[in-house]
Amino acid sequence: VVVVVVRLLRTMDLTSVEGEVVKKVVKTGRTRITRPPRFGDNVTIKYKLENATSGEVLYDGFEDDHSLPFVFTLGCGHVFKAMELTVGTMFPGEIATIKFKPHAAEGLLLSFMYSEGCETDDTAQLKCKLSLLYVERRGDVVDKGQRGERVEKCLEIKRLTVDLIKEDCVEHAIAAYEYCINLLQLDVDDNDKDVDSLVSTMYSNIAVCQRKLGKLNESYLAACHALEYCAENMKALYHKAVCLQEKKEFQAAIRVCDIGIKVDSSNKVLKKIRQRCKSEYEKEHKDEMKMYKKMFNDRSQK
Repeated sequence: VVVVVVRLLRTMDLTSVEGEVVKKVVKTGRTRITRPPRFGDNVTIKYKLENATSGEVLYDGFEDDHSLPFVFTLGCGHVFKAMELTVGTMFPGEIATIKFKPHAAEGLLLSFMYSEGCETDDTAQLKCKLSLLYVERRGDVVDKGQRGERVEKCLEIKRLTVDLIKEDCVEHAIAAYEYCINLLQLDVDDNDKDVDSLVSTMYSNIAVCQRKLGKLNESYLAACHALEYCAENMKALYHKAVCLQEKKEFQAAIRVCDIGIKVDSSNKVLKKIRQRCKSEYEKEHKDEMKMYKKMFNDRSQK
């Protein structure tokens, strides 16, 4: 992707292999003391997405002061291509609008934002209003004295993200948790158990979100990451066991439940999952034995 950085132009043609993307600057950002974000930087934005052809508002996180800003890592495919291309040309504090064709929105995580007209009509145009609020530079050296501030920031994002999950904005929630994980891992000591515990919580929350999206493998991996940071994270053990159960890996699920029950012998939920997995495994084993017995008898008769 070729990202053209233009400081002074009010209107920019960002047409590329992703399709026609035209950007118009509404408010100039802080161009003298900063630079646009680069791939690998964490960015925080607010935006509004609408069908420019019909006027239908598909998502509005721009006007509402109570809406949670959207955070993502530039260049990692977390957002649709037209947005990623545009954010790479913006300065912190800048407000801009872009117009683009629906095919330039490939990779849009929040597919529910699409209107039916945009999906079926190639002549339709989408319009997005963006505000770049903050850029966390990749490789920036952060003063260790700011660690408490970063933790508080992540705790606040964690609290706000609960509302996103309730509103089914699950992809936004995942991006927010990933942003917090990246922030917490900046120059943190290996023995900082409080931070490790918080990172583990973020990963277990990602596991919840991935399960809501029906992505068992991703949920399982997130739960495993959570347990790497805190082996006694009961929420992560639960989701790991459930994923294994739904994948019909009953013996592995039983072993995970045993680990959790050893940590908390009063955990009724894990005990229930273990019992179900044990019953399913015994049933599956019994069916296999019947099948093998039938195959053996058939061969004997021949």
